[in-house]
Amino acid sequence: MKKIVSTVLLCSALLFCFACGSTVRTYTITTKDGNKYFSTTEPQMSNASDVVTFEDPDGRRVTVPKSNIESIVEHKKK
Repeated sequence: MKKIVSTVLLCSALLFCFACGSTVRTYTITTKDGNKYFSTTEPQMSNASDVVTFEDPDGRRVTVPKSNIESIVEHKKK
């Protein structure tokens, strides 16, 4: 019985540590014409094609020319 309780407590403690340590990152991409895009993945910048590619909250892949980007802001949540 003590082994079961000890195992459950250890697993609970580990789960708590992993849950508290994880950071959720989202990004807001603002274009020069005022459009805002929200990304659930880190935007990838391609030097070869001069575009920024990212995934929106609906899972769609979005590509925006670098010349149209005003800012990319990272938001961290715990």
